[in-house]
Amino acid sequence: MKILKTKGYIFIFLCILLTACTGNWQRWVDSSDEEVKIIRYDEVMDDFVSLNSYSALQRLNSEYSLQTSMLIEDVLAIGNVQDPGIDRKLRAFYQDSIVQGLYREVRRQYSDMDPEEEILSDVFTELKEADSDFVVPIIYTQVCALNESIVINDSLVGVGLDKYLGVDYPLYKNYYYAYQRRTMERSQIVPDILFYYLSDQYGGHHNRTLLQRMIFAGKIHWIIAHLLKKPLAEEMNFTGGRRDWCMQHEKEVWQWLKNNDMLQTTDWVRIMALMEPREYTKSFGEGSADQLGLWLGGQIVECYMKHNRDIRWQELLHTDSETIYKNSGYNP
Repeated sequence: MKILKTKGYIFIFLCILLTACTGNWQRWVDSSDEEVKIIRYDEVMDDFVSLNSYSALQRLNSEYSLQTSMLIEDVLAIGNVQDPGIDRKLRAFYQDSIVQGLYREVRRQYSDMDPEEEILSDVFTELKEADSDFVVPIIYTQVCALNESIVINDSLVGVGLDKYLGVDYPLYKNYYYAYQRRTMERSQIVPDILFYYLSDQYGGHHNRTLLQRMIFAGKIHWIIAHLLKKPLAEEMNFTGGRRDWCMQHEKEVWQWLKNNDMLQTTDWVRIMALMEPREYTKSFGEGSADQLGLWLGGQIVECYMKHNRDIRWQELLHTDSETIYKNSGYNP
């Protein structure tokens, strides 16, 4: 099994041995119902912390044993789920005043998640019709103390609601730059779930070079834009000045990548400089847009779909990055 921990476009895959899997996990995996009902794990945790509820603790350790193990060991990293006294340590962690403030805001903003459930149900129905092997994930919410937006373990997806409290949420300004806050909105929950889950399901970890990563990310965003009926640039969060800069300098950026032998680089630092959110791209100076690799990847996929109109979006899911590039006719 894999745990995928997400921050921006970084994929970290950890192999873990799960000793607490129960029959509940098998039931979740076998679910074939595309109607999404998000599990409010955060509310069960709140009952345990606020009320010292023994029944809530039992649910955390039995009904939601995998979520609890992932939270303790991988998200919060406060110990091993089997450690003596780990329950007290977990409760003490969540009683911290800052974490309690996050919980209050989550309760205020997320009394229900009906809009997200409706959108995801429609999207997963369409994905299941497009690919009969597609596994509809089980989605749950948690308060992660600002650690991880999305965590994935096979077909289990956890959403840290405290990472989606709005760009102007006061506490964020103490910990994040403006470019980091721009996607910390409720409207980003569904796109983030889809991006990271589809990336995990359709082989995002197989891409090594900058060009492969650019095109793979562009492909997933293109499909999400189609499913959510949004313009590609908007779905990739290129709006306003960032979008305008990319459109005006696209040819220049592409030539720079080619001239500096960047497209085939596997250097992680160089790749992240062009894929991760930044204030600007250092190679192009202050005032430039960031995530230029993502922008170009999206344009290559767009060209591929325009030049191959017989290709359905369903087929795009299984098309590798090299094939897309070679048949895109991309030439800005």
